[in-house]
Amino acid sequence: VKDIVVLTCKTESTSVMSNVVSNGLYRNKYRFSTCRKFKGLEADAVILTDVDAGIFEEQKSLLYYVGTSRARLWLDIITTMDNKACTDVLQSVFEKRGHIKNPQRELAAAINAIPAR
Repeated sequence: VKDIVVLTCKTESTSVMSNVVSNGLYRNKYRFSTCRKFKGLEADAVILTDVDAGIFEEQKSLLYYVGTSRARLWLDIITTMDNKACTDVLQSVFEKRGHIKNPQRELAAAINAIPAR
């Protein structure tokens, strides 16, 4: 895979990547953009960053959809959500009830992702 883009669900200036991106490039090699700006475009591989509990709110969920649907072959989603944030999303967005043993793994399953080990 040679066509790789890093997308942020936030703005370029508020992204966790903001201090390592220069001239729209990460490591002077990989394109970096926002989900908003990348709408209508695609890449072989997408690395989606800055996924937090707020992105699952109704008015922001379109950004998540745009970011995840830009990948032709490969999609990685990077989040720093802790167990409490994952539990909150599972309960409020996915209407999960009862005990949640491993919130991060269960959220990954809810969005049809494979959790990191």
